[in-house]
Amino acid sequence: RWVNTGENHSPYINFRGESEPAGMPIRYYLKDATNSPVKIAVYRGDRMVYEMEGTKGKGLNEVSWGMVQRTRERNEREKNQVRQQIERMRGLGMDDAAIANFMGSMDMDYITENAPEGHYRIVLTVGNQRMETTAEIMRDYWYGN
Repeated sequence: RWVNTGENHSPYINFRGESEPAGMPIRYYLKDATNSPVKIAVYRGDRMVYEMEGTKGKGLNEVSWGMVQRTRERNEREKNQVRQQIERMRGLGMDDAAIANFMGSMDMDYITENAPEGHYRIVLTVGNQRMETTAEIMRDYWYGN
């Protein structure tokens, strides 16, 4: 996980290109498109810390886990605040893709916090098939202690 302090310590004129998107990409291949639910669950030990829906297209698919974990369900007031924030962004001319990119892994229904460094198990379920792999969140050693 890269640490972003919001401070710029080098001139931007030396860089051309796009930064990697925030989050951990999770890629998987589907031989054929599916109508079955595609679920990706992230576990720390035996505890599921995050779950999301995957794309169902034929070929290589990708979702991004923002390296967060759900902590509790939002109350109605908090959900309304998120909706208002999205509407403000639309009012500024942002489309849904730009809003999703800006908000990252913000979940409408749950309060989230950064998942701690460590090992995780990623479980992909497509219909009644289940596949599993591992991932690790590592410390950004370039950014202080």
